[in-house]
Amino acid sequence: MRDRHPLTLPSPPEGERDCKIPLPPLPSGERVRVRGSGSVRGARIVAMLFVATALLWTSAAPGGDPEVPEKYIKVDQVKAMQDSKKRVTIIDVREKDQYDELHIKGARNVPLRELPTRLTEVPKREPVVLY
Repeated sequence: MRDRHPLTLPSPPEGERDCKIPLPPLPSGERVRVRGSGSVRGARIVAMLFVATALLWTSAAPGGDPEVPEKYIKVDQVKAMQDSKKRVTIIDVREKDQYDELHIKGARNVPLRELPTRLTEVPKREPVVLY
């Protein structure tokens, strides 16, 4: 059996949680480290990290797509916008072969499946018509 340091406390009797054992008097200025206090500190740190992580996960996140003014217009209204020389971007969201067959004059082809990756091509300061 290994020799114990004279200030090492024995383990509490089985079944007792808080065991009060009288300690011998210490010379002035000397400190005693009680074994096991580090595990309590470690548990507190783990608990604090858990709470911090939970708070970060529950913080405000983007709520989906941003608000965009959206309305449906008729073909005649688009034609009137073009005739009045009002700036408008027309995007044909059909596939390239359908666009090549027939499309509105001045329209750009950006297939719908590619639209999310090509949003930089869509102007933000003027009306955009998708068809």
